[in-house]
Amino acid sequence: MPVAGILNDLKKLKHPKPVYLVGGIVRDLLLEHQTKDIDLVCLKAKTLAVKFGKSSGGSFFPLDEDNEIYRVVLKNNYLVDFAELRGKSIEEDLSLRDFTVDAMAVKLVDGSSLAVSGKDIIDPFCGQEDLRRQVIKMVGTKIFKDDPLRLLRAFRLSACQRFRIDKNTINLLSRQARLIKKVAPERIREELIKILACSDSHIYLEQMDKAGLIEILIPEVKPMKTTARDFYGPNGVWSHTLSGLRYMEEILPQIKKYFPRHADEIIEHLDEKITGEVRRWVILKMAYLLHDFGKPGTHTREGKRSRFYGHELAGVKLAEKILARLHFSKKEIRVITNIIANHMRPGNLSYLPEITDKAIYRYFRDLAEEGLDTFILSLADAYTTEATVIKRKKQSIYPVDSGKHLKGVREIVKRFHLNKKQIVPVSLLNGNEIMRKFSLHPGPQIGKLINELKEAQAQKLVKNKPQAYAYLKNIIDKPSNLP
Repeated sequence: MPVAGILNDLKKLKHPKPVYLVGGIVRDLLLEHQTKDIDLVCLKAKTLAVKFGKSSGGSFFPLDEDNEIYRVVLKNNYLVDFAELRGKSIEEDLSLRDFTVDAMAVKLVDGSSLAVSGKDIIDPFCGQEDLRRQVIKMVGTKIFKDDPLRLLRAFRLSACQRFRIDKNTINLLSRQARLIKKVAPERIREELIKILACSDSHIYLEQMDKAGLIEILIPEVKPMKTTARDFYGPNGVWSHTLSGLRYMEEILPQIKKYFPRHADEIIEHLDEKITGEVRRWVILKMAYLLHDFGKPGTHTREGKRSRFYGHELAGVKLAEKILARLHFSKKEIRVITNIIANHMRPGNLSYLPEITDKAIYRYFRDLAEEGLDTFILSLADAYTTEATVIKRKKQSIYPVDSGKHLKGVREIVKRFHLNKKQIVPVSLLNGNEIMRKFSLHPGPQIGKLINELKEAQAQKLVKNKPQAYAYLKNIIDKPSNLP
């Protein structure tokens, strides 16, 4: 149901009190942006929300009963929120909102049009002017104390609309940044996800960092900034992280350029929904943000060079802690930590003299669904490391030929897609067949035997069941052959 249809259905209910469109819906209508979020303010909001839920066939539930806000979820994920009017007038209600571009209202009356114009809009804080100026500006100086989540929302609006934040607003935000500690973790996660879903999130994360928000949200960033400054620059590993995220945000919209033969499959894979409406490519960005957090704790020196032995596994432990603290889902944590644990492997594979089917099999066996994601992260990492070497005229401990890296990754992706059944084969024998044949009991050994068999199949050493039994018999007779 399009927005126009929803509003017409609302008007048919003939609610006895004035109903106003407010906030983001008004902004989006003025900008001619598509939206599925409709915010309404009225008296007796719960009554109208219940009536609309029944008439529309939508799902009604209280969103925030303390503040009398109710939601109706419609088909195709349209959200209609009903909030009780605060104060004695709509103007007083708007004075309690956050930013001027969201402090506008339109009275919903019979015959009103979606093509709103200046004469229709209640705009006491000059939000239309700030829309034209493309600026995020606070309505009043109490906005962050009233709701500290607005500290993050300022950057989310800035990122999504590509607007700048007003100087006075950013100054107040910086002074009151520590208020973010009062916000529930799940609300913080939601805003972070929305920022990462914007095309140039690295710009806004850097601005958040300058305002002091990042270190409050993720204190583990602080040692990143003092690690390996001689190679990475004044902000150490954190500079590398934000730079690499920029390269990733260049790669993601150009998958057809980087992987012309398999772009459709990769794009479909990256567009998978991981949790709710959160896409895999957004979670991949979060993985990049966290992938090097293990470097400060593993930093050593060999002569003038920095080394970070084992930083992948150290990074997994830190990422698990950070993500759990921010209430990311178990699936999101699993995807992110799998990528972090293996993010060095694509580079290592690309520089082998020969990339064997066995190596490709082991890579996709260990990474499964995250194999493609990790290739993209590794490319962004290669580009930013190479750029750092060129800019700072420093030697890296890692190979930095991004062209060779891309060539190797393309070769692996090509062979994986052309021979997927061979490279990641279905085992010729299942666990029951193996246990019956060799009189074995259930346990970890069976899984290891199946993995050994699949690896042999990937190398074309085993092609049928008799060969499979013979291959496993050799391993069982010589236990030292089993890892």
